[in-house]
Amino acid sequence: MEKLVCVFESGNAALVFLAKSVLEHAEIPYITKNERVQELFGVGRIGAGFNLVTNPIQLQVKRQFAESAREDLKDIARGESYISEESWWHRKFYRWTLLIILISSYLAPVIIFILLIRIIYWVVLSLLGLFMKRYLHKQGYSWVKLAEARRIFLEAGRKAYMIPRAEDVEKLPGFERNADSLIAVAKAAKKHKGKKL
Repeated sequence: MEKLVCVFESGNAALVFLAKSVLEHAEIPYITKNERVQELFGVGRIGAGFNLVTNPIQLQVKRQFAESAREDLKDIARGESYISEESWWHRKFYRWTLLIILISSYLAPVIIFILLIRIIYWVVLSLLGLFMKRYLHKQGYSWVKLAEARRIFLEAGRKAYMIPRAEDVEKLPGFERNADSLIAVAKAAKKHKGKKL
C-alpha cells in the first residue's frame, strides 16, 4: 500500500472544510485522519478546538500529489500557522488539564469504592461493638465502653460471647477492669469450654 503524506493539519473545522474544498477543486484525492474520533475521548473539542487525545484533523494525499497539494493549501496553512502560534500555550494548558481530568476520572471510582468499603466496615464494626457492649453489660461488666467492646470483638471474635458472668470472672487473681483482661478471659473460655475457669 502506498504511503500517504500529511499536507494539512488543523483543529479548526472551518479551515479543514476550506482545505477539503481546495483539494476537491484541484481534483487531488485525499483522506481525512482523526476527523470521526474528535468527540469520542476525554472532553471532545472543548478548549483547544480539537480533541487533545486524538490530535487535530489531518488531510493526507499520495506522495505524488503532496507538492501540488501543499502549494494549493499554502495560504490556508499560513492562516493555520498564525492561529497555532496564538494558541500554543492554550493547547499546552488544555493538554495538562485533560490529563488531570482523565486521571481523576479513573481514580475517582476507586477512591469512592475504598471510602464506601471503609464506611461499611466502620458501620458494621460499630454495630458489632454495640451488640458486644450490650452482651457484656448483661453479663455484669457495666464498666465496658463501646470502644472497648469493639476492640474485644475484633481481637476475640465470637469467643467474646463465651465470657462468663462478671461475678465469676472479677474475683479471679490478677483480673483488672480493662479490655485486655476480658480478651484473655474470652480466649481462655474458648480453650476450656465446658470447664470451670
